Amino acid sequence: MRIVAGTDGYGLELVRELELYQQAGLTNEEALQTATIIPARTTGMADRFGSIETGKTASMILINGDASKDLGALRRVTTVFLDGYRLDGAALREASGFSGFSGAPK
Repeated sequence: MRIVAGTDGYGLELVRELELYQQAGLTNEEALQTATIIPARTTGMADRFGSIETGKTASMILINGDASKDLGALRRVTTVFLDGYRLDGAALREASGFSGFSGAPK
């Protein structure tokens, strides 16, 4: 059975969903794959998306922390790369009306 994260919501709850997968027994790596390579494979698009490789379309986030050790670090986005643009995480949160992010790991 393959688990594909993020199929039942708006995306804001995705980090919590990954944390729940980890609490249910998946490793952090396996939980992260439910939101990256597994959906790409499931939709037949693994040749273009889902992992960082030469020739693939890249939308990435940079975080303050190490998600392989702490999935909560995914809440500390510092930079977003999307459609060839580099976007500031703090500016995106401000524009969206989100607050309370210090940028420091727990």
